[in-house]
Amino acid sequence: MIRLFILLLSSFLFCSLSSAATPLQWKTLHTEHFQIHFHQGEGFLADQTAATAEAVHQKLSPYFQWTPLQQTHIILTDQVDYSNGSATPFPQNTIQLFISPPDDITGSEDYRDRFTSLITHEYAHILHLDKVEGRASVKRNTFGRFWISFSALFQPEWVIEGLATYLETKPVQGTGRGQSSYYRMLMRLEVEKGIKPLRQVNQPILSWPGGTTPYLYGVYFFNFLKATQGEQKIREWIERYSETLFPYQINGTAEAVFGKNLFALWDEFETYLHQDFTMEIERIKREGLVEGVPLTSLAVKI
Repeated sequence: MIRLFILLLSSFLFCSLSSAATPLQWKTLHTEHFQIHFHQGEGFLADQTAATAEAVHQKLSPYFQWTPLQQTHIILTDQVDYSNGSATPFPQNTIQLFISPPDDITGSEDYRDRFTSLITHEYAHILHLDKVEGRASVKRNTFGRFWISFSALFQPEWVIEGLATYLETKPVQGTGRGQSSYYRMLMRLEVEKGIKPLRQVNQPILSWPGGTTPYLYGVYFFNFLKATQGEQKIREWIERYSETLFPYQINGTAEAVFGKNLFALWDEFETYLHQDFTMEIERIKREGLVEGVPLTSLAVKI
């Protein structure tokens, strides 16, 4: 609910500021599964978005075994120098894309086709969060598109963001944060100083690596599941949770699919990470650490 509130508030403030600064003339491009909303000067990008979004749908819809009943709205804007996106299923499936390319180091700059990765990540959210099956359909049929009828919303942020980051990542093509050297560096540092416990990753983290934590731990956890459990088990876990009638059954669904709860899986995840990174950490230490040189002695107070 916090994520949803922030998204709605930021969208409202952004639209208000944009309208005050420059009058925008909006148009809508309709496809089979999407409505692309764009303003003047973005006609070519809207066409590209429509083709890319439909191609992404053809790949992700079978993966989730789900197609939304209504078209998904995609809002394009380049009124700010900010590279990101957001997605919400409430009250309707909506994606907002800030189309400026990344200009800092976040892992998103490691791409060959950033726009496809961005749409893939956000549409994965839509399919994951909108999907409701089995007994859980009673809630959707009873309450409509009220927040309580979205089963997948009641999962830790690292599961939601981790799955989307996992699906945006294509190691062979060299796309997505899950294969980036930056994310590998971050996780290598985590392994060296000690993997965060599950109870900590379940909560918002202000210390290093801050807001990157759910993406970082999430994508590596799904890599771990694929390596040890198989891709099909991941899909079964998504399916099982979409059928839950009551919220927060994350451990129960994990145990039903993997035969163990998340705490047991997290212990195995930690072992998996140590096996993956220990030799690399030792090699780097043998070769000698390269430390930066301070450019100034002035203290900066924030």
